[in-house]
Amino acid sequence: IANRDAPAVGAELSIAWSVERVLSVGSHMVQLEGGYSNWWSPDDGLPTILRLTSASDPDTLVSELKIAAGDQLVGASVQGELVHLATSRTDVTAIEQEDGSTRWEYAAFFSTHTVDVSDPAAPLLAGSAELKIADYSVYLGAMNAQVLPGGELLWFPESSGTGNFPCMM
Repeated sequence: IANRDAPAVGAELSIAWSVERVLSVGSHMVQLEGGYSNWWSPDDGLPTILRLTSASDPDTLVSELKIAAGDQLVGASVQGELVHLATSRTDVTAIEQEDGSTRWEYAAFFSTHTVDVSDPAAPLLAGSAELKIADYSVYLGAMNAQVLPGGELLWFPESSGTGNFPCMM
């Protein structure tokens, strides 16, 4: 450190990271870290992060892409060199009442994101779509994906007995 009173970042290097899901794409691995959002403070949320590594050396990072800040990762699927991700979040708004009490309004959202990983050194967010699914807090649980004959992507809940319904984007 040249100046101890005004230290400056000279470089950054990731030496470890959280991994919740791993997908194989060609000779690479997609390592996914799910995002997180505090419903009471959504600005404090963490993004979903897609990291690409070589399958032969999964501890060496090739690239990293942050997706959907504050959304929770609920599903992931590979279609060729495309990685499809499903995320969900609940937005909360505090409404002050005339009597001084607070009423809370909720809105639940489901999103799907497609990432092109054909160039592992530079993954590209090819597209995203978001759907408001409810005016209250909803827990989706884990989702699976199926590409339909017409090319549509269908997200549906894993068997969990929670009473969730399929969402098509």
